[in-house]
Amino acid sequence: MKKIKIFALAVLVLLCTVLCACERKPGEESRGLAFELNESGTGYTVTGIGKCKDKDVLIPKEYKGLPVTAIGEYAFRKTPVVKITVTENVVSIASNAFEGCGLLSYNVHETLNYIGTEQNPYYALVSAPENSKDSFSLHADTKIIADYAFGDCSVKNITVPNGVTHIGANAFYSCGAMTEVVLPETLTHIGAEAFGNCGNLKEIALPKKLAFLGDSVFLYCMKIEKITFGGTEAEWNDVSKDGWDSYFGANYEFVCKGE
Repeated sequence: MKKIKIFALAVLVLLCTVLCACERKPGEESRGLAFELNESGTGYTVTGIGKCKDKDVLIPKEYKGLPVTAIGEYAFRKTPVVKITVTENVVSIASNAFEGCGLLSYNVHETLNYIGTEQNPYYALVSAPENSKDSFSLHADTKIIADYAFGDCSVKNITVPNGVTHIGANAFYSCGAMTEVVLPETLTHIGAEAFGNCGNLKEIALPKKLAFLGDSVFLYCMKIEKITFGGTEAEWNDVSKDGWDSYFGANYEFVCKGE
């Protein structure tokens, strides 16, 4: 009987050791996620859950010595994750990255869904409810707006807070009622078709720090009358913007405010 008790105790100790070894410590990055090197070779995108068993996922800051900068299409589709935490290296989140994640808990501010870093719970605005409000007040700590975050919303006017650096592709696509959008001076990146099909948008001011303007960013915005850039013509020429005005067609005035 004594030998049986000793054996049972040994098994219990071994089991506890294994479980403790498998359990992720607070603040420790998740392991086993699937990654893909981006086209420029400068960073990685999370493409899937891979072999990771975590339900509370902390996206690594780096992978193979390069920053993890994006969460790709369907990356966590229909997985049982309950929480996603990113680092400030992440600047892009695909619109369907969390499709079917029924257990995922967002940080909510005025009906807007966010995921955060360990220090900032409102780092990335992921989605807004469709057809619910004429205007939204984004959290002051917002840094990036995910792809299609406001897609098909009934929003009429919106002010993007200072501190936001990236607006994702299709972020405001088909916001047909939108007549006014105010962009912050901190903004450096506007993704492809970000304001596509915003048929009532008449005027927009682009900040001086803008470095990238995606393809067809004003797709089918036929009522735009004026686009203002905060910098000089030379600074505008330095902006990466191939194809930015494709399928635009509006008869608009363009002004470099810094001249």
